[in-house]
Order: sequence, then structure tokens, then C-alpha cells
Amino acid sequence: MPESYRTTTRTQTREKLVLQVGRPVTIALEYSTGKLVPSSFGGPDQMYFTLTDGRGWYADLAASELIEKLDLVSREPFTVEKLGAGRFEVERAGEFPTEPITTQPAPSRVEPQRAATRVGGERAAGTSDRGEQPTAANSHPESTSASAQPATKLEQALKTAILASANAEKYGAEIGYTVRFTPEAIKCMAISVLIGMEQGGRR
Repeated sequence: MPESYRTTTRTQTREKLVLQVGRPVTIALEYSTGKLVPSSFGGPDQMYFTLTDGRGWYADLAASELIEKLDLVSREPFTVEKLGAGRFEVERAGEFPTEPITTQPAPSRVEPQRAATRVGGERAAGTSDRGEQPTAANSHPESTSASAQPATKLEQALKTAILASANAEKYGAEIGYTVRFTPEAIKCMAISVLIGMEQGGRR
């Protein structure tokens, strides 16, 4: 067999995850929803998932239903164990923020707080110009304020884009329409949100 043919075959073949009874594995889905496919062995339909490590997983529908109940987001790790024929146990791995985003990002009214922090810094600099040495009591509140800075507009835009993508994928799965957002698409969405926030702030 020519070497070029063997190379092409290896490239197109994706490694598959095969669960073994009593051996739990921790994995993460590249997309929060799978694709329903018929079994190649004439059995019941399966749900095909793409894993973040590049492998594919033809999951039993019983396992996919448990995964759906966890309401996982893309790339969130979880542990799955095959207990027997048609019996699985699925739970979050605890290595990722598991709480879904339920609130909108902090509104822009936090901006005055950021301005107050800058005023305090200017006052401290003026005291130093008059020859007075800043005390530890004066410097400690400034360091505390710096560590508790409010979220930036870019962070708000990214959170909004991630939330919108996750909700869209979840809704698509509910109505039987597969919606998948790549990291590049989420980044473009966040940029659009950020531009809208900037334009709204100038009005």
C-alpha cells in the first residue's frame, strides 16, 4: 500500500473513547451538545460527542441523557463511569467553575467607584510632595482597593458572549437544532458587544 494512502487514512480517522465497566474517566466536551447518529452495528442510535483531546465518543443515549441533566458548558470536565449494560454514572469533575452564569455582568454604574480610587491616589501623591511620609495605614487601603477593582468592559463583554453562546446551544438542543459556537465566533461576538457598550457610553 502506498505510504501517501496510509498517511491520509490515519489523518481522517479520529481516535475513539471506549468506556470499560468499572473504570471511570474524566473528559470534557468540545461542544456542549452532541449529534444523534445511527449505530454502525445495527443497534440503537448513539450520541456522538467531540472531546477536547481530539477523540470522538459514541455515547449510549442513557449516558447522553445524564450528561444533558448536568447542563454542562463547552470544555467543562466531568467524570463518566460505565456500571454495566446501559447503566452509567456521570458527575462533574470539580476542576472548572461549575455554577452557570445566571446574572448579567455588572452595569456601568460601578465606574464612579473606579474614579474615586484614582482621586485617592492623587491625594496620596500630593501629601508626599509636601514632605510628609506616607504611613502603612494609608498605603494598606490603597492596595486593598487595587485588588478589588470592578470588572472591565472587555471582561463584561466576554462574559455576555459566553452566556449568550451557552444559552443558544442549550436552546438549540431543546428544539432539536444543533448550534455550535467556536472560540473564534465567541470572540467576535464579544467584540461586537464591547463596541455596543462603547457607543452606548458616549450617548
